[in-house]
Amino acid sequence: SANNVFIGKVVSVDSFDNTSRKVIFQISERLKTDSLLQITIYTGKGGADCGLSIKEGEKWPIFTYSYNNHSWASLCGRSALLSEHSISPNSINHKYHRLAVRNYKRNKHRAESEIQFIRKTSNSL
Repeated sequence: SANNVFIGKVVSVDSFDNTSRKVIFQISERLKTDSLLQITIYTGKGGADCGLSIKEGEKWPIFTYSYNNHSWASLCGRSALLSEHSISPNSINHKYHRLAVRNYKRNKHRAESEIQFIRKTSNSL
């Protein structure tokens, strides 16, 4: 149900407003998007707003949804699932860190499966 699905390298990350950031990607693989070379997406700043912890130079698979005429990505989608750096060690309770790693591995597998499905169906068209 994502409007854009692509794999891309982060070109820049800038503040958009008080609660969100604007991220420009150089597209390395188009899976489901009309954009050819670059695409701009928006995400929260992190924490409770499910914003992606994206940094310049990283390569990410991105699944976007449309909101207010912009493409958005969040932790609630598949976008953050192939980059394990977003899982920070929890010094207070190791149990939660283990749970985060387990969820990451499960969701990483689901995201990879979805990307393979998109590649397969787009090649058969």
